[in-house]
Amino acid sequence: MKMKTKFFFLAVAAATTSLCGYVESASAQAIIVEEDVSVTEVLPGKPRYYSDSHKNNWFISLGAGGQTFLTEHTGDAQYTLAMNFAVGKWISPYLGFRLSAMGGALHTNWPFSEGVMTHMRYAAVYGDLMWDMFNTFHG
Repeated sequence: MKMKTKFFFLAVAAATTSLCGYVESASAQAIIVEEDVSVTEVLPGKPRYYSDSHKNNWFISLGAGGQTFLTEHTGDAQYTLAMNFAVGKWISPYLGFRLSAMGGALHTNWPFSEGVMTHMRYAAVYGDLMWDMFNTFHG
């Protein structure tokens, strides 16, 4: 046999072998798909996201931070602890109120002579009317 004929038969045999290797078996399969459709009715009126009970929507807040005088007096800054406590209630998703108390002590090295530290204690009570802008405009 000639070389071209041998090469041709060899190429046909390789192609046939590769095709047989990739043939998948076909079988009849039934696929059943079920779809459910649900309909939601939106009732007219404004939805409510809060409770009318006086027992709901209360919150408590605790806080602590550092404080110092920011003045033009010379000397090292004396940092002290400032604490606060608050109790409040959201009346609606838009408005709430809060009653806060804060206090602490301030320490300075002035107006007296160097080396003498002045201790001042303070306390404050205040109230806030809170407005939630996000719920008002995008709620």
